[in-house]
Amino acid sequence: MKRRYIKKIILCLAVFFLSAGIFAESKSFYSNASKETQALIKKADGLVAKGQYCSALSCFENIPDNEYTIYKKNEILIENYIQTEDFVKFYLKDLKKGETLDELRVNCTQELTAYDFDAEKIIIEYESNNGSSFVLNLALANYYYSFLSCYGSYLGDYAEDLTEAIYENYVSAFENGCFDNKSLYYYGCFLTENKRYADAEKVFASLTELDKKNESVWYGYAVALYYQGKFETAADSVKTSIKLSSNSKDNAYILNKNVLLADIYFNDGKYSEAENVLIKAMKKYPQSEYLLPFLGEIYLLQGKTENAGNAFNQYIENFHQSDDVLGTIVNVCRYNSYDDFLIELLEENCEKFSDDFYFSAACYETLHFIYMEKHDFNKAEYALNKSEEFYLKVPDIQGVEEFFSELRSNFQQTVESASE
Repeated sequence: MKRRYIKKIILCLAVFFLSAGIFAESKSFYSNASKETQALIKKADGLVAKGQYCSALSCFENIPDNEYTIYKKNEILIENYIQTEDFVKFYLKDLKKGETLDELRVNCTQELTAYDFDAEKIIIEYESNNGSSFVLNLALANYYYSFLSCYGSYLGDYAEDLTEAIYENYVSAFENGCFDNKSLYYYGCFLTENKRYADAEKVFASLTELDKKNESVWYGYAVALYYQGKFETAADSVKTSIKLSSNSKDNAYILNKNVLLADIYFNDGKYSEAENVLIKAMKKYPQSEYLLPFLGEIYLLQGKTENAGNAFNQYIENFHQSDDVLGTIVNVCRYNSYDDFLIELLEENCEKFSDDFYFSAACYETLHFIYMEKHDFNKAEYALNKSEEFYLKVPDIQGVEEFFSELRSNFQQTVESASE
């Protein structure tokens, strides 16, 4: 019984402009490169690890392009750019002490170094002169996947063509043993996002052997297992990922892992285990908007209505200014057939935050529709009047009179039909 109200937060797997962590070195991947190329790649990787991205790219200025240098330059650019123009021009800089890519991507007023790099054009031209390359299949798959991750919502039908091209290039590389650990991780994420869960499981399973201490690998493996209903192995995998991230400062990512673990237990019917995970997570992440409604639902399913009420009341108190609060609570309670509990909860909170006119108005509006369904017309009319009263107090809101005129008309028609 998958929960349908919680936002999707466990599939944020492979966003290229967010670090997936440090991957174990894939020594065999560059084994066919010349010694000079291998030395330059090693030097560039060291500079990337220090945030010296422009310096890393400069390592390849005095060497003719080969499949491995193209691959490495593509990797540096798509993972570490600060700004980009249509994914053919990338802007980077060497980071100074205290600077982070995340912050610079949000607000950067500094001068950046521009790099023209149309990977598709470069790879096609190289292969026309030198023959096909599985290494460049992999580079192109990563490039397309990064492009799709950034611009997918704007691509329309082209997104489907691009998805197919990504898959074909990954398969070509994978079936010929051409992968480094990071690209193998991206391939697993791509398969998961495209609901090829069994294939993703195989990819991540192989990665857990190649890169056993990478928390992202175990997390990706857990997600692929979760969507196949393999809950026991999924729980073990995400717990391994949590353990490996014990020193991480990425609180949002760790929170996602805890929510995933709770969701695994939830869908496996292990409500007490899910409850324990969420209670521990709440102590560490009290500002999370996800934990309290999830905990409230788990309490309901165990018949702990008093605890559920406390969880939802706390959720409302902490987040009543969020647009999602009422919808989340209504979906949880109605999906699990707790209508009477929901009515009592809403009645209790309608005017608890009377200075939050919008919340009170929406709360009464929700009650109005619930009472209408139950044909409790006296309470429905009262809730309708109170909702309008509070909406009229909301600053800069328009169309209130017209909206409630229509509601009242519907209300009268329903009452008349019910009395016939």
